[in-house]
Amino acid sequence: MKLLTTLLAAFCFAALLPACAGQAANASVCDMPYAPVHIGARWVYSMASQIPTMNGTITTSILSASATSFVMQTVTSLHGVKPATVIRTTVACSNSAHDRGMLRPKSGVTIAFNSKNSFSFTNVAGTMIPPENHWVTGYSWVYVTTSKAKGYGPHANISGTVTTRMHYQVQAPVSISVPFGHFTAIPITSITLASEDMKINKLPITGNSMMPTTTYYYVKGIGMVKSVSPMVISELRSYTP
Repeated sequence: MKLLTTLLAAFCFAALLPACAGQAANASVCDMPYAPVHIGARWVYSMASQIPTMNGTITTSILSASATSFVMQTVTSLHGVKPATVIRTTVACSNSAHDRGMLRPKSGVTIAFNSKNSFSFTNVAGTMIPPENHWVTGYSWVYVTTSKAKGYGPHANISGTVTTRMHYQVQAPVSISVPFGHFTAIPITSITLASEDMKINKLPITGNSMMPTTTYYYVKGIGMVKSVSPMVISELRSYTP
């Protein structure tokens, strides 16, 4: 049960990585100062944890884009764990005047983690990353997704629905150092509640779980440079625009 919830949490993390692109930066409604990327952009993060199997790297790339959406891929490689987890999804950007730059995954899109696990969004409300004019201290917002989960393995076949409710808040700017450099960053805190209505080998499993608070640090012109949770710290190691 925790496997699929963890995978969905991994997507939530991936969605907050630098994630916004267009055919040309100035031509895309996805473009914003905290995600000023283009096709081929690539970020590599190192992951450090007290749990050995959670040490590794995360590599995020922008594969393709149109004026109002883009395709993002995140590959998580954990030390001693094979194969790597691959997450690929399409993110749409709002074109309305009051929420320009709002990002959210398209409903109906399937996120394939690997050949055995996937999520298909059935409902999306809110935004993963807010418009530029909302990046001020104290601003908060909620992002809710409902998705169908499917997974199978040697000991369990899993299916059902997972709903996540993420509450984000912008914090005051801070100075921060990561392997890629020293920056003034804007922290965003996240609290996530996951609700599962699943079946494991046809046995019903339901319940709620609160994920630990995570803080993401953003820098203009680069995107996310660091994330901190009780279990894992991820830091930007390299960035290719």
